Amino acid sequence: MKNPGKIIIINIAVTLLFIVFLNFLSEGVLLIYGLAEQQRIMIDERANLPNYADDRETAKLHFQEFNQLSTQFEPFIGWSRKPFHGETININAKGDRIHKNETTSEAISPDVTSIDFFGGSTMWGTGVVDTETIPALFNKISKIPTFNRAESNFTSRQSLERLINLLTVEAETINSVVFYDGVNDILNLCRSENQVGEHGYTDYIRKLLESNGNKSPENDFWKYIDFTFLRGTRSLIKLVREEIINHSVKTDDYWDRTMNCDNQPQKAQQIASALIKNWEIAHVIAQAQGIKFLGILQPVAFMENPKLAQDLHLNVGWNNELRKQYKTVYPLIQSMMRERGYDFLLDYTDLLNRDRDIYIDFCHLSKNGNMIIAEQLYRDFMRK
Repeated sequence: MKNPGKIIIINIAVTLLFIVFLNFLSEGVLLIYGLAEQQRIMIDERANLPNYADDRETAKLHFQEFNQLSTQFEPFIGWSRKPFHGETININAKGDRIHKNETTSEAISPDVTSIDFFGGSTMWGTGVVDTETIPALFNKISKIPTFNRAESNFTSRQSLERLINLLTVEAETINSVVFYDGVNDILNLCRSENQVGEHGYTDYIRKLLESNGNKSPENDFWKYIDFTFLRGTRSLIKLVREEIINHSVKTDDYWDRTMNCDNQPQKAQQIASALIKNWEIAHVIAQAQGIKFLGILQPVAFMENPKLAQDLHLNVGWNNELRKQYKTVYPLIQSMMRERGYDFLLDYTDLLNRDRDIYIDFCHLSKNGNMIIAEQLYRDFMRK
């Protein structure tokens, strides 16, 4: 009779080897999927919009370069873009998107020698080449040197921190400042997992720090066990489940759980109040430094005409849930702006409400939209 103990050991060993093989096979599948997904996202369907009919190849190149950009940690503000030099996008060592400034001494106001623009990805220029961003177009109109200090996904609080960093750490000489905010405060802070005063990566960083805080020899041991036997298979199962959900019809209830400003009036009020307060603080800092300040509530497609929502599919799924958040919070911001009556705050919400191809999604603009903003900014800035 064969040794039963030996048979059991062999069976256990074979089972463990099979589990290890399945785990690493799953890791291989995930790697192949990741490479394929990386190639897929390099093709941005927005390049096919009518907005780019005059030069579609440049639009495709722009979005390809955009998807090649990477970020790095930056104290207090969270992140900034790494240097990049392409045909449509150029970023310097400070993380700023750059363009060649045009200057004519006769055209420059003696009170305004340069302007620094702050904001999120719309001000940064997602969807346009370097020469078609709002700061670049403002420079072309005014011949006043402009600097693009915006960064993708920045809230007004991060713009404020960026201004402070420039004045204290980098000791920049700043003459005039434009804050262009609203979209990202709502996009990020109305998410169910976020609170006022946080930013888009708060929840991710919080979980990462909590994970690192649990380090110990025992936990490290189980992590190695997990990596060897389970992680790949578990991640593949999770991916398959997510893909099944992504390709199924998500209910309104599913999307409703992702955002909560529309059903939490107190949170909506706090977000609106915090945005106004960030502008007020930026204005006080600017005044103390002899800097001119202008705060703009930026346009968002959800507040525009119904035809636009239909053309850009903004009335279904996640976009429809986003629309609820902006319809809830934007009126609160506008009401506070009217109550305070500050001459350094302007509402551009209705500026793009016209029947033409301006938006490329719910907030980003093509060149024609950026030109409208730049022209209005020039008129308002010179008037003030």
